[in-house]
Amino acid sequence: GIPCYIQKEGTFYSSQAVRDFYCLVKAYLFPSTATHLFDYLNSSYSTINCSADDAGYFAPGSAEQIEYLLSLARTQDWDKYLREFKLKPVLSVLREIIDNKRPVDRFIAKQKQLLQQEEQEETSIEKQLVIEATQYEANLEKLLQILRKHFAGQMASLYHIYNFLQIHFLTDKTEDEPDISGEMDCECVYGMTVHKAKGLEFDTVFLPFTHRTFRKDVNTELLLDESVDPPVVGWCKIISGQGWNEVLDQQCNDHYEHCLIKEFDDIDREEARLLYVALTRAIRRLECFVIGNNPHSWANMLEV
Repeated sequence: GIPCYIQKEGTFYSSQAVRDFYCLVKAYLFPSTATHLFDYLNSSYSTINCSADDAGYFAPGSAEQIEYLLSLARTQDWDKYLREFKLKPVLSVLREIIDNKRPVDRFIAKQKQLLQQEEQEETSIEKQLVIEATQYEANLEKLLQILRKHFAGQMASLYHIYNFLQIHFLTDKTEDEPDISGEMDCECVYGMTVHKAKGLEFDTVFLPFTHRTFRKDVNTELLLDESVDPPVVGWCKIISGQGWNEVLDQQCNDHYEHCLIKEFDDIDREEARLLYVALTRAIRRLECFVIGNNPHSWANMLEV
């Protein structure tokens, strides 16, 4: 296999480094919750792989199950850091845990096992692990910088950090993972959105998924056309049945069809600009996978 570096948009708070850190915070904040302890023990901050079968010997959430999980956590310097959280600034203790536990090493050990199960060549595995380790460390450092900046001048508690992360998990889909492409010294396949590729060029570009339509079907829609005076609003509500694509009723106002045509025109123009960007990233070779000819899709534009 060839190592790959995937760049997506808005994936920072869903990255493995942030999720592992969140498991660590939850476990120390809620040590009497079995699920939080279980997640911590299976994160990159623990050397233990606690299976569901091991924890399943006890009633879910019972005192016996929690005590069992805590006994495993105590083998990971649990009590030491629990005391330090009471005596030192929380962010400094979290930094100490990261430095001592080296979560990136444990993350890579788990990833290596997964890649070896796919029977890839050892050289390809090592290159892929370098990419993933670099990204993991960059994400973790960025998270600490965000927390230090957000809580600057405050006495942040574990609950404050937990609350901050929980809110961003649910609402922040715009924060990107750090770009590590400049730190890599091995050849690899880059997977990225068109927005991420702006300003870049590659010897060979593959353009997949051209058959996907630009708009998704929705049951309720509200469209605004500000190009007319006065602006008009079109709305539509679809009442679906039990079967696949079964429509029982469709209710629309008089402006909906006009607004829908305007919506398609605007989306088509924007997607045409993005398609141009995608096509012009290639220096020597461009491969477009055109399957079908759905209207309002890149495949349809390429056929034209």
